[in-house]
Amino acid sequence: MIGMAFSLAWSVLQLWFVLVVAFVSVMHAKAILERGEEIHWAFLAPLLILGVIGWVADVLFNVSVAWVLFGDPPAELTLTSRLKRYKREWSPDSRQYRWAVWFCDQANKFDRGHC
Repeated sequence: MIGMAFSLAWSVLQLWFVLVVAFVSVMHAKAILERGEEIHWAFLAPLLILGVIGWVADVLFNVSVAWVLFGDPPAELTLTSRLKRYKREWSPDSRQYRWAVWFCDQANKFDRGHC
């Protein structure tokens, strides 16, 4: 039983790590492009692959971990969409709203105005 719990916790941690690494990498590339700078061609394919992997990790995190964390099944595909809905529709006293604000504060550090 402990082994199963550890395995589940390890899987959640790996999924979160992939999501964060992909998000930070893609948002950094976005910031470079917004400044009018170019990204070397050798980085474009890995960035595209990382973006797709990050999107898949986002969806998986949203329909699994976030469902448990927020206690609410997802009505949207991505975590950012869910967080925006919570900030818009839920009371500031709710757990969902507070978690949404926290997650958005972290995301906005890498992509201002992300959510």
